[in-house]
Amino acid sequence: MAGTISGIRAPRTTVLTVANVHYEEVLNDWIISVRRANVSCHVLALDDITCQHTSQIGCRCLRPESALASTSSSVFQQGWHADRLSAVKNRFAATVELLLDGYDVLLHDADVFFRKDSIAQFMDFVLHLRGASLDQDLIIQDNGVRKDTYDRLNWGFSWIRSNQWNRDVLQCVLDRWDDEAFECNSVGCNSAYSMRSQPRINHIIEASIQALKTAPRVCMLSNAHLQEYGIKHFTGYLNAQSKKTCSKSQGYLISHADTSRTIAYKVPSAASPVEQRYALISALNYASANGRKLHIPWAYWKHGIVDFCLMFEIKDVRIHNILVARETHTICAENHASDDNLQHACLSFDNLVHQTTVAGFSVFNLSSVLVCDPTNKDYAALHQCHTKRVADSFAGL
Repeated sequence: MAGTISGIRAPRTTVLTVANVHYEEVLNDWIISVRRANVSCHVLALDDITCQHTSQIGCRCLRPESALASTSSSVFQQGWHADRLSAVKNRFAATVELLLDGYDVLLHDADVFFRKDSIAQFMDFVLHLRGASLDQDLIIQDNGVRKDTYDRLNWGFSWIRSNQWNRDVLQCVLDRWDDEAFECNSVGCNSAYSMRSQPRINHIIEASIQALKTAPRVCMLSNAHLQEYGIKHFTGYLNAQSKKTCSKSQGYLISHADTSRTIAYKVPSAASPVEQRYALISALNYASANGRKLHIPWAYWKHGIVDFCLMFEIKDVRIHNILVARETHTICAENHASDDNLQHACLSFDNLVHQTTVAGFSVFNLSSVLVCDPTNKDYAALHQCHTKRVADSFAGL
């Protein structure tokens, strides 16, 4: 629990995230981590449903139209998704307000997911730095080496201390947001720089640092470091549905699986990709017909465990609502079918495969789920298989 390091006073911290209705179930797991850290919470809600849900879970709802900055610049009118338009700039306006109220702010994107003790463990890290006289002004996710200019700092996960420098610089970012220097008017302009918020923020911050005799203390955390705390930023995935499903396959968003009637099945490590695909489709049909959710199964490639989202491409969007977090080996521990009247039931892998080959398909069929080669390096940037973008000889098996 944050604040338990001996003799060190915990900072007045709040967690600020952005969400719309597509991330409502994410908030249900997120609030568990927030509460276990004993910190307050704010949500920049992009719709009324999310704002209402935010209040129900005990957080303060902020709305973009409530005294926050507008998003009317020409840069924002070039095809971005409407919710992202509203979120990108307004989260920094909300951060400035919270800094002025005396809060240190843990700011993160909607697609940053936590395990139940992640925020508490991160806050203990912040206190450890303070206790070791290594207090920081900014702790930010490190993007690593990037080809685009001013793209090293990833503000999708950042801890921002309430001090004058941070308040002034972030206010400067807001004041200069629509500066003509960021417009993309020439044919050869760098669209990655002009069309995205991150480079402009980093550019202004780096310029501010260079202008000061005393630079702020900035700590960059790698993805590997964040994952030591059970924090993962699911950036780069195709959409919100893919992010949630892929996070569930990696042990995040587990609360819904605990409260639903579910089925699971144990995959033999020697199972072929075709057999695994048949079993998955058959289990999805069973779940759909019986009002159940399906625990995401383990995926095997040549006897080794691979990422579910690199092995299977979900083509039917209805499947995302059926899948829940991977079960923890307790339902199918004995590798045999269990009583269907149980809340969590186990199905036989062999029976699922056989059922598909004998009875065929009902709601979901071979076009609903594709098999991919999880070793194909072309999937690396997407973090998931996507056959429209990558040629894959296994797709459609």
